[in-house]
Amino acid sequence: PALLEVSASGGISLVRQASAEHRAISQPDSAPLLQQYTSGSTGRPKAVVRTHAALLRELEALQWVFQTSESDRFLGAAPFSHVNGLVRTMMASMHVGATLYPVEVFHRRYMLDLITREGMTVFGGVPQMFNLLAQTPRRGAVDLSSLRVLFSSSAPLLPDDNRRFFARYGMFVRQLYGSTETGTISVTSDSNPRSLTSVGAPLPGVRVEVVDPTGAPVDRGEEGEISIASPFSATGYLDNATATEKSFQGEFYRSGDLGTVDSKGHISISGRRSLVINRGGFKVHPYEVEEAIARHPSVREVAVYGAPSPHGDDIVCCCIVASAECSAEDILLHCQGRIAGYKIPSRIEFRASLPKTQTGKILRASL
Repeated sequence: PALLEVSASGGISLVRQASAEHRAISQPDSAPLLQQYTSGSTGRPKAVVRTHAALLRELEALQWVFQTSESDRFLGAAPFSHVNGLVRTMMASMHVGATLYPVEVFHRRYMLDLITREGMTVFGGVPQMFNLLAQTPRRGAVDLSSLRVLFSSSAPLLPDDNRRFFARYGMFVRQLYGSTETGTISVTSDSNPRSLTSVGAPLPGVRVEVVDPTGAPVDRGEEGEISIASPFSATGYLDNATATEKSFQGEFYRSGDLGTVDSKGHISISGRRSLVINRGGFKVHPYEVEEAIARHPSVREVAVYGAPSPHGDDIVCCCIVASAECSAEDILLHCQGRIAGYKIPSRIEFRASLPKTQTGKILRASL
């Protein structure tokens, strides 16, 4: 491995040759290395600081789970300003001395051509990228068979979207679960239709518990909040004692994600604690409603959220980006029989686009 500098004219010069000697991982008192901000999709971004030791542990775990080596070719499509692109793509490729192909702007046909032409082997992206690729008509030679590691992170990839990608390219996308605070938590072990609703089992060294509102573990298979203890994790938010006390409790990080863990240790995410809608005492998970509405053939994108009602509970609302002519009545008829009546939106709004972060995560606080 080596660090090279490429000039504007295309010239290449050696900056530093890497040492092949084994690097010892630092102890927990390791110095800070990386400061990043949470996405701010449900509130104001918070600063997260992680150490050399935490990041090295995560990179070694990623190397083990994906079996990466210097012969791999990483597609740098996810933004390097986000943990998915920075750690799981850029730093992961550097860690094993692999080749990295940075991409400044995601153009779907260019991506397909680059993968085909250069024989990319590792592609970590976000759901929006795989949705766009699944909708791209074939032109010319497209061959993705070189991709042996293909995963989506940063937001849920709906099973139907994953199936559409498979129908076009003959491969399923693995789901990776992580956060800015903890780094990578879990990933599905293989690409098959049986795992489309799961985010896999925890990485080595990571412990996951599902807890109730008091922090007590719930029974296996019962829904609760996902709580993570990880050697990759930060220990709090920078200059934000209130948020730190709320989310970091002992050795565990309270993620705010709702989900279950099955008998094999596989995690499934059902929603966000802060996004749960209280409809007359009934709990509504936006992800479930979104998945049902997204199956309408004229719906390109949808976001569901709660708004205060005059009676003290919440109204179920949704914003839709349509791909063809569609009305609120069409959506209501589509929902009937697919979800319970109290989960069907009372307020439906059509928009040209949804507010999103750089990685395609919906900014629900801006809806």
